[in-house]
Amino acid sequence: NTFLTDNAAKYFFSESKPEKAGEYWYIDANDNPALWPTYGLVYTLKGDIYEVSCDKDKLADAKIIIVAYLPDGKKVTIADEAFKGNTAITKVIVGSNVTTIGANAFNGCSSLKDVTINKSIKAEAIGENAFKSCPIETAEVPASAIAFIKSSKLKVATITAGDIDPQAFKGCSGLTSLTIEDGVTSIGKEALRACAKLKTVVIGNGVTKIDEAAFRDCTALTSVVISKNVTKIVKGMFYGCTSLTSVYLKGSADDFSGLTVQSNNGPYQNANKYFYSEAQPTTEGK
Repeated sequence: NTFLTDNAAKYFFSESKPEKAGEYWYIDANDNPALWPTYGLVYTLKGDIYEVSCDKDKLADAKIIIVAYLPDGKKVTIADEAFKGNTAITKVIVGSNVTTIGANAFNGCSSLKDVTINKSIKAEAIGENAFKSCPIETAEVPASAIAFIKSSKLKVATITAGDIDPQAFKGCSGLTSLTIEDGVTSIGKEALRACAKLKTVVIGNGVTKIDEAAFRDCTALTSVVISKNVTKIVKGMFYGCTSLTSVYLKGSADDFSGLTVQSNNGPYQNANKYFYSEAQPTTEGK
């Protein structure tokens, strides 16, 4: 029986707050499973909002920090410098109750490689240098948080909501995979330009607008998934994407019959196109 010996994380159910947190879960106010706060976190009620800081002695060896739902449903803010300089933390999950992340909250967390931030956090609610000097490699964040977590170390990114700004991923020279979920509505000019290691992109159904040169000079890009809600391949969108061989169109040929392809998109035009079908089609290979 490998249930308790394999590498998967295990969490046990507890209706009340356990003495040792971080290994137990409960059902939150929205009927979702949530982890009890990690041992060493300190929640201080200030008015109607909890401020999270940490007991640095108890948290010293913690590798995963989960700022999770609270049973009473109150909002949470992560204090300034709450985890600053903690070299043990490798992963942070900022739950949906969290509304702000303080200045320097994770500054200098030199082992922090995996970050998840709830999709409702706004850019103005993330403090200066919140993730400075963090070698983040994997991120699942809203577009509002890209500027705070991006670096040459970032390899895999999932953007969950919002509008991706122009040149949003400038300097992300190590990025290899990008997933844009349905909550994202637009991709700005040159957003991914010259991300030379980017190989795969999935564009969600919510995206209706992609600006010029969004993927220009992504020379390693081999495949892209495009929603039928994208009606225009704008000027230079795939210019210089010399490795692009496969374009997966999320819809039928009829859905894309009105798709406009503007100039300087040779790699897109030369790539193989595949249309989506829930049932096995009668025509193979398309």
